Amino acid sequence: LDFAVRYGKGTWNDVSVDLMFGNEIFPVCSPAYLKKHQPLGKPEDLYKTTLLKLSRFDRNWTTWDDWFEAFGLEDRNDTRSLRFDNYLLLVYAAVRGEGMALCGQRLAEDLIQSGELVRPIEASVKSEYSFYLLRPARAELRPIQAQFRNWLLREAGAA
Repeated sequence: LDFAVRYGKGTWNDVSVDLMFGNEIFPVCSPAYLKKHQPLGKPEDLYKTTLLKLSRFDRNWTTWDDWFEAFGLEDRNDTRSLRFDNYLLLVYAAVRGEGMALCGQRLAEDLIQSGELVRPIEASVKSEYSFYLLRPARAELRPIQAQFRNWLLREAGAA
């Protein structure tokens, strides 16, 4: 294995680590869903929406509980939520207009740009986790590997 991209705090053993980019977490929904549930302006306004949640999640992922807590609120919306065991299905449910999904900026940007998803409120949380490029610590980079690494880090910085 020459390289890997990993989401975390950047503290792994026996690898060289390059920060690619951070992650901002915010709610997203379809434009049609937003139209039906306006006005929304603050985090607590999301209490009256259906929250799309992962039933199983990576401990590195920001949950709705985490997100509301960042604004001094509790996730009081368990009666109005849909649970998924797959993140892609959860995002697809948001695109179909079934509720609000929590999404990372890098994962949502293409869907927002295409108009399939919108940000219903501006509030966001900066994740303590980021995306990193990893490679074996003791392996010397060949020129083609160094070229790839440099290109990937430039692209990540430009995104």
